[in-house]
Amino acid sequence: MINSLAILDIGDVLIGTRPMRQYRALAERSGLEWRQVATLLEESGVITEFELGEMRSTAFTRKVRHLVGGNGLSHNDVVEAWRSVIGSPVTEMIDAVRPLARERRLLLASNTNPIHWHYIRGLLAEAGIVAPRILSYEVGHAKPDPEFFAAVLRADERAGRISVFVDDRLENITAAAAQGLPGWVHRTPRESSDLLDALRTFG
Repeated sequence: MINSLAILDIGDVLIGTRPMRQYRALAERSGLEWRQVATLLEESGVITEFELGEMRSTAFTRKVRHLVGGNGLSHNDVVEAWRSVIGSPVTEMIDAVRPLARERRLLLASNTNPIHWHYIRGLLAEAGIVAPRILSYEVGHAKPDPEFFAAVLRADERAGRISVFVDDRLENITAAAAQGLPGWVHRTPRESSDLLDALRTFG
């Protein structure tokens, strides 16, 4: 019997996030208003480039320092600010996913960048979760791009056949379904952990 596969997003599914925290942290260091920081960075395209693997961490932090213009803002200041958006593991989801990881029935699928992933990987490892992953900065495509899901389908023969993709964004679930990848919209840890428990028990 081939066991089914759980394909999980990370941010706001397995690990909580603190929206806009990175902009607020940079604003504190630069003297700008945090909304100015957000506009400068988002309109520059630097965040998208970073999450698609088109620039290294050092190039990213250098660009951020240039755009924000904070006096004395260092590489480490930007790294610390950028990872401040990452919150704590969601205990109920972690508990549901840990056995799937042990049984090699877990694939992580996330839009992320090297700074976030380095930190998240440590949080997951501390929680006992180590699993294969498809990350936007490694594959050069981000959800909901069909090419991201093509990479997911190539990563494991169970994907698209006996699998479920769990993500908190409906547009990602819709895009995955269009590529033949069944999905579940994550709304609460209780609902999603129940789904994963059932997947493990019956699949």
